[in-house]
Amino acid sequence: MHWDVENELVAVSILGDVTVDLAHARTLPPDILVKAYALGRDVDVLVADDTHIEVSGRPRNGHLTNDVPFLDVSRRTHLVRIQAHTGLGDVTVRVAKRDSTSAP
Repeated sequence: MHWDVENELVAVSILGDVTVDLAHARTLPPDILVKAYALGRDVDVLVADDTHIEVSGRPRNGHLTNDVPFLDVSRRTHLVRIQAHTGLGDVTVRVAKRDSTSAP
């Protein structure tokens, strides 16, 4: 599914997991703020491999995990700032897997 991303997004998981897929967006601003609240389940944020991630927030009975490799400034095309708060869930940011069946 392709979508147009705004500058600020809010993701809340209570009874089910939430996935925010920024890697397959139709349009993407260069600087995005994602407010993620993992209250009962998990929030996963998927990004492209040219994205720089900054994670801040407060984990309580959960985890804040940034699995995106560090990028040199010259390779960064997007900045995603994650403000995350966890209750009984986790917030994880990772590079999306490439789909070999879709067009580049």
